[in-house]
Amino acid sequence: MSFSACSADICADARTLTMSIIRYSLDHEYVRQGSAGIAIIGISAWASNMLGAIMSVQLSTVGTIIKAGETIAILESTKAVSEVFTPLSGEIITVNPLVLEHPEFINEDPLNKGWLCQLTRINATELMQLLDEDSYAQYCTNFTALR
Repeated sequence: MSFSACSADICADARTLTMSIIRYSLDHEYVRQGSAGIAIIGISAWASNMLGAIMSVQLSTVGTIIKAGETIAILESTKAVSEVFTPLSGEIITVNPLVLEHPEFINEDPLNKGWLCQLTRINATELMQLLDEDSYAQYCTNFTALR
């Protein structure tokens, strides 16, 4: 998912809600570290706001081996149909069944109820290349200043 700018308010809200174990891609996907080396993937609050009300979700299949940059979900919203790309390589071990029935969870609570999938066998180097919450907030602030 790629956008050209982000609202400082939404990025600040995400920063307040998150813990230091969350990292972000430049395309506004997040990776939240779960237990036992599991990575939980979703879209940031800013991205969900930019999409508008999400009406339907398609998720990749459990067991799929994916590489960073590949599509893990398709989100249909009131504004667009958007692909979500994984920022990490790994194996999809779980998809979130709640967002299939309640896509609005992605808008309402993207970091908790609105996650998309869980990966295992992740690449630690790829994870460390993602932005920490402070860097992501600065990234959003810089885009906002350019508007």
